[in-house]
Amino acid sequence: MRDCRDNSDENDCKPRFPGGRYCPANKFQCDNHLCIPKIWRCDGVDDCGDSSDEKRSVCDVIDCPDTTRYRCDNMKCIPKWRICDKVDNCGDGSDENNHQMCTALQQYCKLKEYRCANKRCISATKVCDSVNDCGDASDEKGCHKGVGHVNCTVNKGNCQQLCSDLVDGGYFCSCKQGFTISTTDKKSCEDFDECSSWGNNCTQICRNVKGSYKCECHEGFQDVSKTSSKNGGQCKAAGDMMMLFFTSGHEVRQLIPSKKDYSGMISWGRHMGGLDIDAERRLIYWTDLSLRKIQRAAVPQDQKVAETTRPQDLNVLALRPEGVAVDWVTKNVYWTDSIKKIVAVSLDDGRYMKTVISEDLDYPQSIAVSPNLGWVFWTDSSALQPKIERSWMNGDNRETLISTRISHPTGLTIDDAMGDRIYWCDSKENIIESMRPDGTDRVLVVGKGIVNPMSLDVFESNLYFASQQSGSIMKMDKFGRGINSTLQSGLLLPTTVRVFHTQRHNISVKNPCSDKCSHLCLLVPGGYRCACPDGTRFQTGNKFLCDAAMEESRPLPSACPCNNGGSCVQDNSSVIICHCPPGFLGPYCELLEPKKLMPQLESTRLATIIVPVSVLGFVLIMILLLLYVFRRKRKVVKGEFKGGSGVVKYREGTNVEITPPFTSDDSSSPGHNMTNIQLDSTNFCNPMYYKSEDIDTTFDSMENPVTSLDHEAPVNSPDISVGLPKDSSQGATPSNLRKYRVKKKALSPVEHSDKDKDGLVAEEEL
Repeated sequence: MRDCRDNSDENDCKPRFPGGRYCPANKFQCDNHLCIPKIWRCDGVDDCGDSSDEKRSVCDVIDCPDTTRYRCDNMKCIPKWRICDKVDNCGDGSDENNHQMCTALQQYCKLKEYRCANKRCISATKVCDSVNDCGDASDEKGCHKGVGHVNCTVNKGNCQQLCSDLVDGGYFCSCKQGFTISTTDKKSCEDFDECSSWGNNCTQICRNVKGSYKCECHEGFQDVSKTSSKNGGQCKAAGDMMMLFFTSGHEVRQLIPSKKDYSGMISWGRHMGGLDIDAERRLIYWTDLSLRKIQRAAVPQDQKVAETTRPQDLNVLALRPEGVAVDWVTKNVYWTDSIKKIVAVSLDDGRYMKTVISEDLDYPQSIAVSPNLGWVFWTDSSALQPKIERSWMNGDNRETLISTRISHPTGLTIDDAMGDRIYWCDSKENIIESMRPDGTDRVLVVGKGIVNPMSLDVFESNLYFASQQSGSIMKMDKFGRGINSTLQSGLLLPTTVRVFHTQRHNISVKNPCSDKCSHLCLLVPGGYRCACPDGTRFQTGNKFLCDAAMEESRPLPSACPCNNGGSCVQDNSSVIICHCPPGFLGPYCELLEPKKLMPQLESTRLATIIVPVSVLGFVLIMILLLLYVFRRKRKVVKGEFKGGSGVVKYREGTNVEITPPFTSDDSSSPGHNMTNIQLDSTNFCNPMYYKSEDIDTTFDSMENPVTSLDHEAPVNSPDISVGLPKDSSQGATPSNLRKYRVKKKALSPVEHSDKDKDGLVAEEEL
């Protein structure tokens, strides 16, 4: 049990239970040795303090009964009463983002409450109080008060379906779900078109039927919801994985949410702004606020590997391009310029720029297009008069959609799959709202839990938005259900986020443009209009041909040839060059820098020297060893080495003593047979002595030999004893007398400087 807040009282404790356990069998043992009830495992709460009770390996093996617990997608097992409470108890949002489950729990109102047609619940006392408390006026449509209206006791007040008595007298007619009260007699019920307004939760197509509705998916999508399609359905796109591209500081980056794969830089500049994608041709467009450019590049073919791309400048005359949008039908590019205060368009490669909106704009920022409707939408983030506007894609029929209850609209997107519904975010109010493309049915999607949303995009059943202040990319349900989840955090000022998928837009829309337009063909509702670049006009009496010069089209950007993580950039002369990462150089970043290469070269050079020398040295040593062994064997065979060779000792004087005595082959002889001694190569000769003539040496006795020398002998010189026995009983016989070769005294052997390396001579002082 933890008594200290930091669990220090449980540290360094010895096991107290069998099997080396710190906890009894009926308790769960945390990694920090704390003991908790087993029922607390994987309940979404860190009871251990080190999260060991919430680990996946623990959650996978525990029992999670459906009656009292809820199994999360990450295998946690939380109490059932914690689901759909607007709190992420699972940790992955699965207890809040199961919209069919959470919607079913919230579809009933409390006692003494009235359920509005839009499914809101209000107090029963607010019905028929002449105030639109529901928001859709359904609490005021069926009111019958005053003279002649008593209560529901008589024929239900002639109400077709439901009748309720009012507290202050009179009655109230209402209808069952799927129907609405008639505005003519306020008693009969008419079919309510749930598909005409917000709240049906169909992610794509809504089909109205009498008293109800059903949801369907577009071609290329499939409904993967686990419940009835009436509850909204969930349309999932087939084909490739969905990717997110977003601008962050000076870079464009890539994220694959399904794999949680956050890849590196796709392209870079100085201050990235707006962003849009032509998924059909795999092109990405962006604006650079500092470089004052609009650029495009090819999206890497491999979704799993992010690689830098080769940017292509559109060379448009821009001062501060903010938002950019691609018409995926005609391939025209639209953008806003906050300094010029215009909305402009050009061909996909930047040719034939034309200003479509230039008046009554203060700070045009985000922009989106709907080619199938023929409209272009943009936000004006003016501090004085913020608004959201639209016009035909040629600039005609301009109108303001939103100008009230709005502060700083920074992001704008269109849900093509759900009736071209408009979504926008307000970075000052920290909200996301939605409306129909004509500005009606304005609803608040989410009003809490988000901070500083700068941009957003929509796909399938989700919204993706960039929170600049928190530096993160977030995901949420596009109907505002459930809770938000963070896809990527720690980003540097993310500005714009866009979804990349071939099903993001309806590419089956036919292009009505023909070759009649000489320069620009701009879509309008139900058709198209030809247009001329700025500074030019149509030829007299012609609405198709302009008097502008024709320019050669530019090729599509290709993949970047830079290696080793290098990125493609344009220099001042618009030539593509490689910007190499640290440690690499060369035209295509294919070379290592010398300072990076030298350690490798040095190690390689040393290896090329040391290895051969080591091998050669080993071979030479082996050869010398073999030669030594071979020569030694030869000497032994020839008899050069014989047993009994003693050690020679020297002292001052002429006497020489050789010990131990030579062994003789005649074991019975009392002495040594000197005649058998041969002076061969193994006998040691002192090089400092001269070779002298032979002399006769006569011994009077063994102790006093008489020696006749041909040179002057030293006084009191010691005897010369050469291997003769010291036993006095053995007399001197002729056989004991031998003729010896005596050398003249030269330099003292002790003072000789040559070193006896073979250890044949031992020196001692006598």
